[in-house]
Amino acid sequence: MSNKDKNWPTSMDLRMRGYAARLVKDGITVNVVAPSLNETEMMPDARVDAGARWADPREVAQATVMMLINAYMTGQTIQLNGRLARGGR
Repeated sequence: MSNKDKNWPTSMDLRMRGYAARLVKDGITVNVVAPSLNETEMMPDARVDAGARWADPREVAQATVMMLINAYMTGQTIQLNGRLARGGR
């Protein structure tokens, strides 16, 4: 477990939750999509461990759209990691 995992929630997560709590009364939702590495032309030969894979940018877009159309969800972080986080386990 990395130091980042031990210190969860991160300062960014706490900031997002603070904004979400303050803005919900105005009907504004605040959420975060936290993608891991994406498969792009910039990383054509990069490899990942067995069982893990790169994110397709369309998958990140789908998660973002899901958060945008869900007016009930606020103060949430969606982690898109394709098992790359925490050593692929």
